[in-house]
Amino acid sequence: MATAVDAFSCDWAAEFGLYVPPFNLLPRVLRRIQALGAHGIVIVPEWPSRPWFGVLSTMAQAWMRLPDTACVPAQH
Repeated sequence: MATAVDAFSCDWAAEFGLYVPPFNLLPRVLRRIQALGAHGIVIVPEWPSRPWFGVLSTMAQAWMRLPDTACVPAQH
């Protein structure tokens, strides 16, 4: 059962979060993390040309690049 309908109404600082927001919500998510002093892991594409990337760069304590993978359809 879901504990919240609107993630932005929750206190993100209460727990270590895992954030995988859609691209259009990234700026809002980063502002919310900053405003609440929340901590966690944010999974985003490596996209330096996007405005939010610079903000995230200043917020990040560490970076980890995930390996490139190819999506291969299952063989039947």
